[in-house]
Amino acid sequence: MCKCCLEEGAVTTEDLEAHHIVPIEEAYDLRLDDDNLITLCSIHHRLADSGRISRDHLRDLIFETTPRGDGKILRAGAARPPAYSRTHKTP
Repeated sequence: MCKCCLEEGAVTTEDLEAHHIVPIEEAYDLRLDDDNLITLCSIHHRLADSGRISRDHLRDLIFETTPRGDGKILRAGAARPPAYSRTHKTP
């Protein structure tokens, strides 16, 4: 599902693409990092690539919907995993 569509209350399951929040050209070592990948529809992917959806907002969407392993959901504003803050820097 597109995480941006889901935030807007829509479920999109077609034309899905993987988006690198920090582009591969900027940080090749993050290319397979789960904290740097988000599923978006083609429309939201274009908006993210053009900068019309901020990297911070995309990161928040990842953490709003990520199960913690104990069945609870990690919400935006909660402490992010140490590996996330250690490897990701906002440009």
